[in-house]
Amino acid sequence: LRPAHRPQASAVLECDELYTIAVAPDLRPDVLVLLNLSRDQLDRFAELEMTQRKIADAVLTSPDTSFAYCADDPVCQGVADLIEADAPGRHRMIPFGFSFDASDGLEGEAPAGGAHVTGDGALCPHCGRNLVYRSRTLGACGLWECPTGDFTRSDPAVAIQLDPDGCIRLRDEETGTVLDLSGFRLTGVSGAYDACAA
Repeated sequence: LRPAHRPQASAVLECDELYTIAVAPDLRPDVLVLLNLSRDQLDRFAELEMTQRKIADAVLTSPDTSFAYCADDPVCQGVADLIEADAPGRHRMIPFGFSFDASDGLEGEAPAGGAHVTGDGALCPHCGRNLVYRSRTLGACGLWECPTGDFTRSDPAVAIQLDPDGCIRLRDEETGTVLDLSGFRLTGVSGAYDACAA
């Protein structure tokens, strides 16, 4: 976020999901980041689908805002798909997530033939079928797809690698640049997602 009156100044702000629609039009952030989205606050929020729509609308009200999101989370991918459906190509989309190759130690974590999950993100929002996971990280996050092809995980622009020794590395898939975070006190899958979102 860079205020118009002080273009050299920057700020990182955390905003409640439903308030994004109230603050994005005025703040016009450079990037809106969505790490995860779940029903854990239904006492304050309505259905998850409405929350997805509100976040998508917040991005749409700010034409120069890029949208960085966790592609491993089907619910976040759903927000990205709403944005793209309403304004194709208008916003820079920055999906991030695990690379799910031999370099991140997560390859082949799901049973042969794929695994199913329950809860948020378990079903394709288009056809209603169970998503199939070839690998999982946390909850409904992982390498997933709809068996009919109606809903697919975007390839990460920034890929997370978590070495067996716990070292987190982030790789820019376009340039091949690798950021080694071994000097930071971040551990595990949650730490890797947090580091990438930041």
